[in-house]
Amino acid sequence: MPVDLRLATFNVWGVSVKDPMTRPKRSCEFLLDIGRDQGWWDGEAPVVIGLQEVYAFKLDWVSWAMVHCLKAVEGGVVCLKKWFPRPMVNILLWINSFGMHLLIIVVNSFLFYPVNFIKSKLFSKTFDVKSLIVSPMLSKYATGGQHGHNETTFCNVNLNKSGDSGLITFCAGKGLQIEPTHSGFTGFRTATGSEVLCNKGLLWTMFPDEKICVINTHMQALDDPFRHFFGDGDAYRKQIEDVQKLIRELTTSYSIEFLFLLGDLNTMGFSSTEVESTFKLHQLNEHSITHVDGAVDHILCNVRIPREHITCRHVKGPSDHKLVYLEIHDLKELREKTGF
Repeated sequence: MPVDLRLATFNVWGVSVKDPMTRPKRSCEFLLDIGRDQGWWDGEAPVVIGLQEVYAFKLDWVSWAMVHCLKAVEGGVVCLKKWFPRPMVNILLWINSFGMHLLIIVVNSFLFYPVNFIKSKLFSKTFDVKSLIVSPMLSKYATGGQHGHNETTFCNVNLNKSGDSGLITFCAGKGLQIEPTHSGFTGFRTATGSEVLCNKGLLWTMFPDEKICVINTHMQALDDPFRHFFGDGDAYRKQIEDVQKLIRELTTSYSIEFLFLLGDLNTMGFSSTEVESTFKLHQLNEHSITHVDGAVDHILCNVRIPREHITCRHVKGPSDHKLVYLEIHDLKELREKTGF
């Protein structure tokens, strides 16, 4: 059967404790290689790619300059792998990464937050991995990159947020075109632990001609080491409610036949049945380990698609998450079977 639609979700590990700047670059290079091998970039069938942990941070000017310096240092240290023992290089990377996270999280989010909030409109700078690394690489092949990050997602009076959602969605191929007027971002109401510092949520993209909607998300980590100290302990359940609410709103506002929810759902310890009952959607990908914590990356759909119409692959790359890649065959026959 012909391939009519490809879907992929990939957490690029943008908060790696060792190399948070070069890791997303390597992840994108891996993604580009997979795309070339699978014919994503020049094929007739479109591919919709949802990425997670591609963060942008709002920093004061001094921290912004220092983070750029640390980024350059990280790139230089990575080059030392050719001549120095790997353990020595890793130690240098960990020290450099610690300095970067210290500036972004501790300095900007806690110590100087009241000052930064007041001066945010005039004296802040954005350090955006999307525009620095990911967009320039993928825009050579993919088009219509949309992400939910703007001024309002960084500064929130009630929640001390210095980072955005970390989400970006790309579309490639000749079959579908993303319309900017048919995409949007909805932030989660609450979070817990270290995740209160970023604006996680739901990035949705609508393909009105095909009556297809894709929602990209990265949900609360259930094993966050700081979840017992601050934030909302019931955050995950409330985020599930946010997902279901958005799906109801989209299906009411648009004519949708196929709605896909993809991303890092952080379903640690969930069985396939529990995933489906929790989100009230049907799981399309194989339920297998995609991260050290288990099967956490998924592609779900509002329609139960027969297995003979699906080809699924889980591919290990430079990230701590596997790339989950799905091909859907013969959408026309599927529409006839489901009564659309």
